[in-house]
Amino acid sequence: GRTLDLRQKVAVLNFFETRCGPCMAEMPRLEKDIWEPLQDKGVVLVAIGRGHSASELEMFQKEKSFAFPFVADPKREIYDQFANDYIPQCVLIGKDGQIKYQTVGFVLEEYPRFLKAVQSEIAR
Repeated sequence: GRTLDLRQKVAVLNFFETRCGPCMAEMPRLEKDIWEPLQDKGVVLVAIGRGHSASELEMFQKEKSFAFPFVADPKREIYDQFANDYIPQCVLIGKDGQIKYQTVGFVLEEYPRFLKAVQSEIAR
């Protein structure tokens, strides 16, 4: 029921499902490494619940104590614009509105490259 303005901001869209183990491993790291230290630098982190209703996500967010915004995508309309099959996925969108980096799955060894891409986009 609200609009997020991502213009001229660095945006990280995190596509997930609450029953996805790798998604649950990634989300605390996103909060700790992106949301908490970078929101004051113009970075927006939005978790998009693929196949979830707003009420499901509200309960989930409270249960897990995540502070970043959640968006319901019950019909996969948002997800289908960025992906086909796999979660979790993170999409880094630059200040110019272009996709700069995209992850598929959560691989701990590759995660630092994603963080570096976020930092690089902030510096532009």
